[in-house]
Parts: sequence; C-alpha cells; structure tokens
Amino acid sequence: MTTLKHENEVVDITKVEEQATQLEKDLVEQTKTRIKTVEIRLVEAKIMKEAARASEGIALAEINVLSNNESTSAVLLQKPDGVTFI
Repeated sequence: MTTLKHENEVVDITKVEEQATQLEKDLVEQTKTRIKTVEIRLVEAKIMKEAARASEGIALAEINVLSNNESTSAVLLQKPDGVTFI
C-alpha cells in the first residue's frame, strides 16, 4: 500500500488512482451518451426540416390551385356575350 500524508491524514494513493480511473471511465461514458443524444437530435431536426419543406410545398400548391380557381371563376363570372351557362 502506497500512502501519502496530507494535512495529518494518511491517503492511500492506489485508492485515489482507482477512483480517478473510475471517474475518467464515467466521464467517457457520459460523453458517449451525450454524443449519441446529439446525433439523435440532429437526425430528428433533419426529418423535421424535410417535413416542413414538404408541408410548405403542399401549402404553396394549394395556394396556386386556389389562385387559379379564383382567376378562372372571375373570368366565368364576367359572362361574355354569346356564352350560355347551363
């Protein structure tokens, strides 16, 4: 047993080294977990971005259809001469 006396306290260096090693292992595992969490969040963000783009495309297409229908309706409502509506 390797010991060190510090402020009237005997410290087992081997025990301190083991604790430090365990803390390092815990820190590595914690970091791996955080990295995995960030990777998952990145994938989720990419999926949400794709969904938003798709939703925007659908909304723009609907606006376009409605705009075309309104302009078509406006033309039909004018009822030019010689056109008979059934």
